[in-house]
Amino acid sequence: MDGTGITIDILTVAGVVTALLITVKSILDLLPDVIESFRRARDAWRNVWKADDESTEPEDQPEPPTPPAGAAEPPQVFPPHTGDQRSRRAEEPDGRNDEEPPMAA
Repeated sequence: MDGTGITIDILTVAGVVTALLITVKSILDLLPDVIESFRRARDAWRNVWKADDESTEPEDQPEPPTPPAGAAEPPQVFPPHTGDQRSRRAEEPDGRNDEEPPMAA
């Protein structure tokens, strides 16, 4: 072999190694994104199965007791009406708004 053939062989090997390194680097750069996508897909899949498990209730739940015939229903109890919170604050002095705002000169 002469010097030209050896030079071409060296350049060929260097080109192949460079292409291989660029390919490996690209794969390694994409790997964290692939792992994160896999993790999100796995979590979503688990949430789907967990939601299905929680939504299915056993059929053997006892029904609430029925009142005896002729018994009056208990009266409904409603929470007391508190009114608008802003109006209550306006009625209760707290000392914060004792002064008038400063006027522009």
